[in-house]
Amino acid sequence: MNTSDFPESTAGYSTFHPFSRLPPELRLQIWRDTLPEIDPSALTPYRAGCWRPVPVPEEYHASPFHQLCLELEFHPELLDHIRVKMPLTTVNHEARSVAIEWGLKQGIEIRFHEGSQCLIFSRPFDPVRDVMWFNQDVLEDFAEEFWVIFIIAHKQPGFNSTHGDTTKAQPPWEINNKRKAKAPN
Repeated sequence: MNTSDFPESTAGYSTFHPFSRLPPELRLQIWRDTLPEIDPSALTPYRAGCWRPVPVPEEYHASPFHQLCLELEFHPELLDHIRVKMPLTTVNHEARSVAIEWGLKQGIEIRFHEGSQCLIFSRPFDPVRDVMWFNQDVLEDFAEEFWVIFIIAHKQPGFNSTHGDTTKAQPPWEINNKRKAKAPN
């Protein structure tokens, strides 16, 4: 077997220059190429309180099939922000500037966390690409939230939190439970 058929190892050569000695334009392009085109989708838990009643068109009120006209709208902006991992920001100042520029173009918010003395990167939930998950406990809360909104809308038809009504409306069983708790024995 002839050893000339094997590719030569470049371990013995010292022609590769350290990264810091590459031209700045090339280094910046390498840092940019390490970042994804867009921030990947995320998995976030459902959180109660994101549904809001909205006005129902008048023609729904005339329908014999709808005794109570109630339409709910989901507000994803009320969900907790999704934390974005950006390890490139910890490499050096050049990589950090490239990563932060990329993050700002992605709509990623940057905050300084006093407790840990570091930058925190986060973005709002995006209903087009992110996924919300429900475990069994949350699923029960989800159903209860709709039931409470239905009861409130039925008992107080004018209640509408999206148009400035900040009065806390409570279903009757919550009020009765509080009265029982305050009643002297």
